Amino acid sequence: MTRFYCLQCQCCVCHLCIVTEHKSHEVILLDEAADNEKGNIMADVLMSRTRVKDLKETLQQFQNTANSLQENARVAKRGVSQEAEQKIAEIRERERQAIESIDTTCVARLQKINSARQAVESLMKQNNKVADFAENLVQKSSSCDIMQNKHNLKQRFEELRGIQAAQHHQTSFIKFYPTPAVGSNLGDISTEDKADASWSTLEGLDQTFQADTLANSPFTVAVKERELIVVGELDLDLLEGDQVGRLFGIAVNAIGNIAVTDICKNCVYIFDKNGKCLRKIGVKGQFKDPCGVTYLNDDEILITDTVNSRIQQINIQTGTVVKTLGKASVGEVYRPLDVCLDKERRIVVTEFSIGSIQVMSREGETISIFGNIGPEKLNNPRSCLPYKNNFFVSDSGDQCIKAFDKSGTFLHKFGKLGNQDGQFNNPKCLLIDSFNNLLVCDKFNNRVQQFSLDGRFTGKSITYLPYPRGIAATPDGRILVTTTKKIFILK
Repeated sequence: MTRFYCLQCQCCVCHLCIVTEHKSHEVILLDEAADNEKGNIMADVLMSRTRVKDLKETLQQFQNTANSLQENARVAKRGVSQEAEQKIAEIRERERQAIESIDTTCVARLQKINSARQAVESLMKQNNKVADFAENLVQKSSSCDIMQNKHNLKQRFEELRGIQAAQHHQTSFIKFYPTPAVGSNLGDISTEDKADASWSTLEGLDQTFQADTLANSPFTVAVKERELIVVGELDLDLLEGDQVGRLFGIAVNAIGNIAVTDICKNCVYIFDKNGKCLRKIGVKGQFKDPCGVTYLNDDEILITDTVNSRIQQINIQTGTVVKTLGKASVGEVYRPLDVCLDKERRIVVTEFSIGSIQVMSREGETISIFGNIGPEKLNNPRSCLPYKNNFFVSDSGDQCIKAFDKSGTFLHKFGKLGNQDGQFNNPKCLLIDSFNNLLVCDKFNNRVQQFSLDGRFTGKSITYLPYPRGIAATPDGRILVTTTKKIFILK
């Protein structure tokens, strides 16, 4: 009977084994060994129970995560469905509007066709009636009747021959061109055969839309080209004895004050909205060819001091220089021709001599430079206009407008050298009006052209503008354009 436990051999032994095989080994009572081992076993049990508890908590975390995932998925799917329903509703509304426009166009054209057809039918009936009368007169009447009616009959024939019949100039062309890509724009509607270079306005609409005005329409509807009309000149009331030299850049603040650079007189004029000169800024040597100007706020402007390779920040109330960016001061610019602010109020500088656009902080630190490298690098840029997340740059070297994204990556370009619609001869300053039209000063073509933001020609000025350079919009909706000696007002 085993009543002992050999600690060395870790096994149960009897009396005989103690004096034989396990002689001189350390042996204890089996019950004592078991009692000692119970504590170790229970310690392992406790650790195992603790481990089980931890595992249960982990399982609960898995379950909680799964529940949360399923709830988030449910909410996300509901959001997708709601957004899809909203988009479908919007598309259906756009479908309704477009079909209504097509129906209106069709009805208007049918009215014209029916009116013209009725006029032709009436003329045809009158001709048949007088012809029948004449035939009966010849065949059935006496010679006396013929001779008595000949003058009236001849006069009636001449009257009918003198009536101009309505000509068939109507067209049945209404065609939908679906957009191949998936998106909110369903396609284009044309009411003229695309073999014709121009697209017509959809007839029957009760107003004339400018291009891109229908921002929420499901269709890119071609409309009548806009005619920018010169409605007058700004009556410049200069300081006594002063005369303008050669006007260039122009900017307008929120209260209507107008800043205009004069590169011949090396100064900047500040006018009120009616053209009265409030201040002339610039003493001998302060500027050398000041070109671009923009308002930093209602009381301060930024001026590109081009030949001096710097930008001056000036208080228009006092005429004092607040800060200088560039040569001999903070930051570095080279031959800056134009300056403006982007939506983040950063300073955007056009450096025409080195063909680059530089984005700077208000303190003059360079944030980014673009346009100076790559296959579509700038070749004598004249003006840069930030809009939302893009930059539009007039490139007089390549005679086009180039578009870049916010990182400076080239997107697309439009225009080429020429004097036809959509062509340029030295494009200068740019403006985006309240209808999201891009206006371009086309200097040597003596006009301002209008484009959609994707580069489609949509209009132009119809009055001769001698070398337009700068362009700006006023709070009251006027468009001001600088030429050599005058500021024209367009609408």
